[in-house]
Amino acid sequence: KTKLEFKLLPESRITILNSNLNNIDISVDSIKSNYSSNIKTKSRYNQNLLTGCLTLIDSKFKNIKLFSNGTQCEDDINIIRSSGELDYIEIKGSSYDAIDFDFSNIKINNIKITNSGNDCIDLSFGIYLISEANLSDCKDKAISVGEKSIFLGDNINAYNSGIGLANKDSSKSYINKISTRKVKV
Repeated sequence: KTKLEFKLLPESRITILNSNLNNIDISVDSIKSNYSSNIKTKSRYNQNLLTGCLTLIDSKFKNIKLFSNGTQCEDDINIIRSSGELDYIEIKGSSYDAIDFDFSNIKINNIKITNSGNDCIDLSFGIYLISEANLSDCKDKAISVGEKSIFLGDNINAYNSGIGLANKDSSKSYINKISTRKVKV
């Protein structure tokens, strides 16, 4: 299995375009040092208006694992106009949204997110299936479903978050099982 590991300074970004990704693990981690801890990201998007520290655009996925730890971007991971199956996603300590999906048709087998400064999962303009989600310490929403999206969730667990699931903007959500603890709404 191929493994791609990226260590990012606060202003760094990785963009993958028009790719067929198969059997790959991608990991993004912020560089921790006295120098980088004193730098704050100046903008929540880059010169191309992309918001992710790792952005995947117009790509197809099969047997992919994504990992992110402690980035300072608007979205730790942003997936745009893509399709396929993501086997596993793990995100820890995002400053803002942990993962943002836009205009995509994605199946996620297992996702684990802890300590997000805003939403743990943000779904927009697409069709999304999540088999299992364990989401904790999401400062705003554990899952935000918006902009005419269709969301199918099998086993969703949201803990210690502002909102468990927000469905808005003419979206539809179908949940088999959802468990919440210490969730305000």
